[in-house]
Amino acid sequence: MEFPDAKHVSELLQLITPGIIITALRARAISGIAPDLKDKVLEFGIVSVIYGALAGPIFHDPHGQALSPTVWALLYSLAVPFLVGIILAYIVAYRVTYGAAELIRLPLAHHIPTAWDYTFSALPSGAFILVTLSDGTTIPGRMSKNSFASSSGDERDLLIEELWQIDGDKAWTKVEPARSVLICGKDIRLVEVY
Repeated sequence: MEFPDAKHVSELLQLITPGIIITALRARAISGIAPDLKDKVLEFGIVSVIYGALAGPIFHDPHGQALSPTVWALLYSLAVPFLVGIILAYIVAYRVTYGAAELIRLPLAHHIPTAWDYTFSALPSGAFILVTLSDGTTIPGRMSKNSFASSSGDERDLLIEELWQIDGDKAWTKVEPARSVLICGKDIRLVEVY
């Protein structure tokens, strides 16, 4: 078996780098999680091939502006894929695809994989939640700007920036001194959003 030399490795990286950049930026907009490299090599390759088919003619125009090989490589492999990834992230964030599909009455599966991710991605800052734990304990709180709901499928933990309490007359009051609470996903049975 012959191992590839540095030139072949460099050429391979240059070929799949656009796919890595585009896929990573788009994935961050969808789930907030960067894709795992070893699981996505085929996807990176496919995205890179599509990118090459669309962008290649622009960069290989014989009548166009001549660029140095270094500038060409930086534009083709890094700058333009970064721009394409950002555009795709905005398309996802603003649900442009769903708007276009609705116009032609095409039903699409939702891009957010779970109700947990959907709920917390759409939750406005300042929303109140009541978390019920597996043992029946309830934790009221306010999801402020520094709150966080994990997007990892392995652990659905929750950081509530403002811990609140519910008085006997059902009134919500902020806990003093102010504090946050981190709740492990395995302990959560129910989350109510107010």
